[in-house]
Amino acid sequence: MHAGAIAFFGVLSLFPLVVLLVLLFSRVLRSDQATKLVFSQLSALLPDASPISGATGATLQLQSATVGVSILTLLWASLGVFLTVGYAFDRAWGVRGDRNLVVQYLVAAALTLAVGAVMFTASVLTSAASRGGGIAVLAVEAVISCGALALLYRALPNTDVEWRECFLPAIVATLIGGLARGGFAWYLASVAHVGRIYGPVASIAGLMLWLFVTSALVLWGAELSHQLSRHRCALPPGSTKVFRGSRAS
Repeated sequence: MHAGAIAFFGVLSLFPLVVLLVLLFSRVLRSDQATKLVFSQLSALLPDASPISGATGATLQLQSATVGVSILTLLWASLGVFLTVGYAFDRAWGVRGDRNLVVQYLVAAALTLAVGAVMFTASVLTSAASRGGGIAVLAVEAVISCGALALLYRALPNTDVEWRECFLPAIVATLIGGLARGGFAWYLASVAHVGRIYGPVASIAGLMLWLFVTSALVLWGAELSHQLSRHRCALPPGSTKVFRGSRAS
């Protein structure tokens, strides 16, 4: 259920997030370079990034005088997915209380902007690694994805999570996610045939289905992180979940 909610808010948040990142990157790069950078990183994460690039192309034609307002508006529209992921992580950890609403939005905004920093860093490192061949590029993408997941597992739950409880779930989720991406692309092309069922909205349906699979995998990693904490604390079998205290809101 939480994976479905994340997929729903992910679709709603992904398009404004892409436009936001292009606008931010265009402050330091040319507009065409910023667009290429963002879409190249999306292609590394999604089996098919064409629906996003097609839907956001016309939106990028913004007047310079409205860019400041547009950035704030897009930032606000991009927060939904991180708020939903944080709520789901709290449920995985059995946290009984949520953060203050203002703190939730501040954390979500910080993570939204962190996505831009990660994508920019990934682009630079991937360009450097491309000289070493495809294996080097895959290795760099895996390391960046693993680090990003570990940060999410550490920062989003409203409880004390140690780094050693984050890296193993992040590594496992990254490895399975890489295999799932190739398998999902084959599934859509050879088995599902979503175009016959959903017609003109098939690309959006495929995107939402992929986000659901990814969300389920990420949430499984959060549950694994919690179980590692239980194991480390050497709780007896059948005991209740660990409540080490929520962070102050």
